[in-house]
Amino acid sequence: MHFIWLSVGLASTREDSQNFIKKRSRLLRNRKAKSSKRAKKGVVSSQTPNQNFASEIIGNNFTRLYSLLELDDDVSHDVWQLLALLPNSKELMTTYSSLATKQEDVPSFLKSHLNPSFPFKMAYNLHVMHNVMEEKKKQDGPTSLNSVDVAQVLLELLLNVDDTKIETLAGKKLLQELLKMIASIVLKTKSPNKEIELDSAMIPSGIEPGVVSKKLLNIVNVIVSGNKKISTIQQTSEDSGVVSHVMSLLVPFLVANSELLRKFRSESVDWVLDLTLKHENEAVREKGVSGLISLVNQMPLEESEALFQGLLPIIEKSHVGAYKENSRHFFMLLEALLKVNDKLPFSSLMKLFSEQLVQHPVMEKSSTDIIQDYILQGLLSMIYTVIKKSPNLKHNALALLGELFLNCLFSIPAITDHGKPTLPKCKHPKTRKHAYKLLVELVKGEPFNYQQLLHLLTMQIEYVSIDRTNFEFSPGDNNKSHFGYLGLVNQGATCYMNSLLQQLYHIPSFRKGLFECFDLCSSEDLKDSLLYQLIFTFASL
Repeated sequence: MHFIWLSVGLASTREDSQNFIKKRSRLLRNRKAKSSKRAKKGVVSSQTPNQNFASEIIGNNFTRLYSLLELDDDVSHDVWQLLALLPNSKELMTTYSSLATKQEDVPSFLKSHLNPSFPFKMAYNLHVMHNVMEEKKKQDGPTSLNSVDVAQVLLELLLNVDDTKIETLAGKKLLQELLKMIASIVLKTKSPNKEIELDSAMIPSGIEPGVVSKKLLNIVNVIVSGNKKISTIQQTSEDSGVVSHVMSLLVPFLVANSELLRKFRSESVDWVLDLTLKHENEAVREKGVSGLISLVNQMPLEESEALFQGLLPIIEKSHVGAYKENSRHFFMLLEALLKVNDKLPFSSLMKLFSEQLVQHPVMEKSSTDIIQDYILQGLLSMIYTVIKKSPNLKHNALALLGELFLNCLFSIPAITDHGKPTLPKCKHPKTRKHAYKLLVELVKGEPFNYQQLLHLLTMQIEYVSIDRTNFEFSPGDNNKSHFGYLGLVNQGATCYMNSLLQQLYHIPSFRKGLFECFDLCSSEDLKDSLLYQLIFTFASL
């Protein structure tokens, strides 16, 4: 294949450049997909997949392609995507590899090559530089890229990032590459637990950790404040990437400085709520909570206890209900805080969560519905964790046991239960799993609770709701309930017939054949027609 590289970079006009780049990106992705399929089928190639194709694209024209990164964001973004699919530029790799062996002029070189005015070009340079440094680390070779001077250049670039740039796609991509490069210099792995910690020796003397932490928090604030703006799928994906890299840096900075950590804990409740509960992007919430849980596991107990108490009013005042679809990650953080603390008032927490469980309305419609009640799951998990932390609370948990058994798990549907979500509260398999887990824990090692559970089971088995005068029951008068359960009423010694009808109903060929006989029913005697009544019953099941 031969490519015609035209005058302005790759093509004669801006539109031609974009079309060309998009077409080549598409072709390269298709070839990668085909190579992947061939590999799965066991077809082995003597060459690296797409090696020739990639070389043909980049060839001697990298300089022209690279120059397009200085154009507007639309074009430079397309070029970035194409470059991301290609091998790293040998030219830049060589430049940064040789630079890594020098001991001077590195900061001045970086300042001249890392220009925020061209975010995608700067991001590409950072990407190549990071790859060079990682290769040097694997070879255990010294590199001047991993130095305090380089850290100072990069941290100054970070501190000077304008808030308006953070909101753009180009700014988010640049931030990810910049944060990743900074982390590779200023963070280190602590043995033997292999936790990531701040390498204080790599922090320049002129850079205040508090200023860096404030900037990192502000970056997340900008991401969160843009929550209500219309964003593309790619922009929301970049949001989660930025948050992930911010948290990987923020946590070590806070852990290394007790004063910063204390200030963060006392001032960040709203920040935490915005990130873990109120933000609509699930990926952003997930990355945020993952970082915060890492912080919780490393912070002093008094700080984690204070943070827990700061977040608890959201449960006490039932404010979490306004964000029911987002609440899963918020409860994950609360549970992590609960697990690391042994001095919390577990008795009052047990009372609070149990009351919230009783008052919580029915949200789930059926076992097959995709909607899960994350608030209910969270309350069940919190109660379980409280009991694991303080097992003595199981002694006075009969009311909770009854709520779990009767209202959460085994409420018996009735023919009047239709038109709105009805008991049991736990219908989704994951929600029921949380309830079963708590139920088992309540009776474990507690004979009295175990006897009460057996009593409830016996009552459930022996309870039969039969109105023996209800011989005029019509399935059509009682629509199928939202939670998916449906049966035939025993009208007095009709249980065997009901079970036979249910078995026949579950034979697809029989059911289909019966419905096809509908035209044989006479319109004059439908009330007394056995065929019609059977079809009507099957249609109502």
